[in-house]
Amino acid sequence: MKIHEFGLLSFGQPHHVGMVVPDLDEAIADMADIGEWIRFETNPRRPDVDVGVPIIEETVEVPLKAAMSRDGPVHIELLEGVPGTIWGPRHEAYLHHLAYEVPQELLVDYSRQLEARGMVREATRVSGATTALSAVYHRWPTGLRIELLVWGLAAGIVRRG
Repeated sequence: MKIHEFGLLSFGQPHHVGMVVPDLDEAIADMADIGEWIRFETNPRRPDVDVGVPIIEETVEVPLKAAMSRDGPVHIELLEGVPGTIWGPRHEAYLHHLAYEVPQELLVDYSRQLEARGMVREATRVSGATTALSAVYHRWPTGLRIELLVWGLAAGIVRRG
């Protein structure tokens, strides 16, 4: 299936806006008025099978400390910066990506289509529970990133409590 002819942002409403923050606890305290935050940590792993796209070694096993706003959509995701990665910390919080949920069976195809349109694939993430590709990050030349995320993964985070 091709990405809709309406353009790259035709995936629908973003699921979340990802922001990198220097300190997760301080950011949650600072943004307490938004509502409840669901904390989570990713424990990604290297796949032992072909996932359909080349794995980007620098990103596949980076553990992330994060929190997702329960209210949404559009949810807010806070990611604590990790030096030396695409989630690098800065002195202040910054917009990192827009995330769109897509069907598992279309993730690889959509990722390839974004690459064909000039968006560099910058990160690959594999679900800790399976060897399936769970997310890819692409970056426009101007720097803004789009995360394509398998449907339902983020919903599991938001339902926690």
